Amino acid sequence: MPGKPFQSKLNQFLSLIEEMRKEKMSYAKIAEVLREQHGMAVAASSIHSFVKSRSKVRRCYTIKNVKINTKPKNSKICFLDGFVNNIPINTDTDTEKAFIYKGDEPIK
Repeated sequence: MPGKPFQSKLNQFLSLIEEMRKEKMSYAKIAEVLREQHGMAVAASSIHSFVKSRSKVRRCYTIKNVKINTKPKNSKICFLDGFVNNIPINTDTDTEKAFIYKGDEPIK
């Protein structure tokens, strides 16, 4: 393709946007400031995309493998190995709220 590569119209306001984000200013407020003070009509979502594309890459969080014990020895104990380890359920108040998995029974 001939011509210059794409340049964002927000590049000239990079340091201003960076300072406003450090002050925890919302993207909508930044858009309002750019419109009122600099005559730049831009959507908050565009500012978000601009900031996101120039930010550090964040760590990707994943769910670790969880093994479910299908035959609990005591039905009053929640068994989720590797995630919640044998947490006793308060039988006085939590029995209706708590989900106890029993492999040989249908889910209620």
